[in-house]
Amino acid sequence: RSRGRVRARRARTVEGLYKADQRFGPGVETYPDGSQDVGLWFREQLIKLCTQIPSGFSLLRYPEFSSFITHSPARISLSEEEKTEWGLQEGQDPFFYDYKRFLLNDNLTLPPEMYVYSTNSDHLPMTSSFRKELDTRIFLNEIPPFVEDGEPWFIINETPLLVKIQKQTYKFRLTATTTLSTFSWTVG
Repeated sequence: RSRGRVRARRARTVEGLYKADQRFGPGVETYPDGSQDVGLWFREQLIKLCTQIPSGFSLLRYPEFSSFITHSPARISLSEEEKTEWGLQEGQDPFFYDYKRFLLNDNLTLPPEMYVYSTNSDHLPMTSSFRKELDTRIFLNEIPPFVEDGEPWFIINETPLLVKIQKQTYKFRLTATTTLSTFSWTVG
């Protein structure tokens, strides 16, 4: 493999990787007006990663969405305590059921007068105290890495489930794991 730059007859510049004298892999094609196409080479064709559509959708055309363009990215931190919130009121929640409130209390795992819910509890939600217990077993009663620094990091997508996934990933990003005969570091 080699890297090269070729100036074509029509004053366009082609940059990218070459393999066996053919364009291969990522590349950039620059036109005389300064515009560029970025993509992957397939023989003599550049498969573009992005294509501009003149009549395409743009947030700039909708002033009501200007806050999405100008607002600074959100930050999350592991030092923030996870709080379970009730959310909607009974009258506003279209899917309200009487036992929904039991999910908020760690002490109440089964509704009153119900002694056996299921023999398979894999589908049941985990309470916050159970999550903390699992963390202490995983970290062997040590503080999870990077919790004490309290430094927040930027997130782009603020979807609640994705924020939880990012927090979990960040918490365990430098955790040593041993499986059978291999030892590996998970670096996020």
